[in-house]
Amino acid sequence: QPIIINATAYWAFLTNKNQYGDFSIDLCNLSDAAVSKLQSVGLKIASKEDKPEQGNYLSCKSKHAIRFYGTGGEEMTDMVQVGNGSKVKAIVSPYDWTFAGKSGKSASIYKLVITDLIPFEGAVGVGDVDLDEAL
Repeated sequence: QPIIINATAYWAFLTNKNQYGDFSIDLCNLSDAAVSKLQSVGLKIASKEDKPEQGNYLSCKSKHAIRFYGTGGEEMTDMVQVGNGSKVKAIVSPYDWTFAGKSGKSASIYKLVITDLIPFEGAVGVGDVDLDEAL
């Protein structure tokens, strides 16, 4: 049974792999109702005292790129990278896994819709540098 949640995106590696070789996103600032529903299907909700801006969150990982969409249904995957603080709606569902003698339950993202995009501001590109300021 898919669960639809509102969240704030943090650490979105949707089209590029993270340092662990996965595509991933943390779905943060979950409502009490979302936390209750996600926990009721066996998903682990986390929070960090040193990161209060993220509130309660669900980490989602994939071996495949995570496609994401605008509110009009248009795929945005090739257009932009999602930055921390972007607002999203996600359809997630739990799945069971077993690996190297361990087992657990994780969340699959069926659909990710960006409702308020904060574009990722990555490293400065060459086009952004004023060459007249050379030392």
